[in-house]
Amino acid sequence: MDTGDQMRKKIFVPAILLMLLFAAAAMAQPKPHSAAGKTLSGKEIGYPVYPGSKYLEHSGSMAAPGWKSYIFTSNDSPEKIKAFYEKKTGKKPVLLKKDKQTVYFFPMKGKPPIADEYINVEPNSYGGSAKTIISITKKIKKGKK
Repeated sequence: MDTGDQMRKKIFVPAILLMLLFAAAAMAQPKPHSAAGKTLSGKEIGYPVYPGSKYLEHSGSMAAPGWKSYIFTSNDSPEKIKAFYEKKTGKKPVLLKKDKQTVYFFPMKGKPPIADEYINVEPNSYGGSAKTIISITKKIKKGKK
């Protein structure tokens, strides 16, 4: 039979190892603006991809559960990218404010404030050299990934 000290060691050591594992995983998360080499087409996503933008391959993990996000960066201005999406989608964006900056929110399916699919164009406030962040986000239908 285990003594109290042996029991504590059996619980304490795995708990410490688990905490270290979580800490290592958190530190290993890719930086939001380390552009990946993978490219995606509008056909794969279902919406046009802004020409010359860089896909952040790890971006799918940034979405909330039940959602899929494709995040891109660009050195073009948010206004230029907004004009592209207005022309390509035939929709006018809803203007939102984030940290005193304008965010262009294109609800593609569903109604704001919670659209089932949307394109978001915003100034880059996350760091890195890109001027603009473009996200194309979709609600995942059950049974699909």
